[in-house]
Amino acid sequence: MATPSQTNPDDNKVPQETTLGTSISHAYDGEVLGEIDEAYLRAPKFSKFYRGVLFQMILFGALSFVGPAMSDAISNLGGGGLSTPYLANLANGLQYAAGCLLTLFGGPLINKFGIKWSCIVAAVAMPLAGSAFYVSARYHVDWYLLTARVIGGFASGFLYVAETTAMLSYPKANDRGFYLGIWSAMRNSGSVIGGAINFSNNHSQANSGGIAWSTYLIFVGFGESRHPDASQSGRGQRV
Repeated sequence: MATPSQTNPDDNKVPQETTLGTSISHAYDGEVLGEIDEAYLRAPKFSKFYRGVLFQMILFGALSFVGPAMSDAISNLGGGGLSTPYLANLANGLQYAAGCLLTLFGGPLINKFGIKWSCIVAAVAMPLAGSAFYVSARYHVDWYLLTARVIGGFASGFLYVAETTAMLSYPKANDRGFYLGIWSAMRNSGSVIGGAINFSNNHSQANSGGIAWSTYLIFVGFGESRHPDASQSGRGQRV
C-alpha cells in the first residue's frame, strides 16, 4: 500500500531569491529617463530658469494676458464698444462656438502640431480682435469682424488645449496648484488692465455711441507683442 506523500512545510515559503517584480529606479535607469543632461547641470542660474517650469508658466500667462484677457476686455465694453451691440454679439457667439468645436474635436490636430506651434497659431490670431473692431467701428466693414472672430475662436482653442497640456505635464503633481495660480493671476490681470485702458481713453466722453478708435489700436499693439513668447513656449523636451 502506497503511503501518501507528506507535504514539507518549507515548500509553502517564498524563497528569498525569488523575483516578485521588477523595480525600476527612475534615478539611474537610463532607459526610462534617458541620459543625464550634463550641460543643464553645469549651466548658470539664468539658463536653468530659462528652461524651468516657472518660466514656461510665465510665458503661458503672458499669452493669456494679451490674448483671451484683452479680448474679454473688449467684450466687456458692451457690444464691443460699437454704437450698436447686435453685430458684436453675433461675432462673440461665433467666436465661442469655434473655440468650443476646436477644444472638443481638435485634440488630434493639436497633438500633431505640438504645444509650441499651437501657441504660435494662437499668437498670430491675437491682434485680429482689436483690428476687427477698429475696422468695423471706423469703416463699417462687418464681414471682417465676423471672420476675425471665427478665426480667433479657433486660435483660442489651440491655446486652451496647449495650456492645459502644459499645466498637467510640466509641473510636478505637488506644484501644479502654485503654477496654476501664477497663470490665473496673469490672465485675470489682463482683464483688469484692459478695463483700465478702456476707462482712461473714454472717461471724458459724455455723448452716447462707440468708444474712441484709438482704444482698439492699443489692443492690437498688445496682441502683436507676444509673438516672441509663443515661439519660446512649449519646449517640453527641454524643460
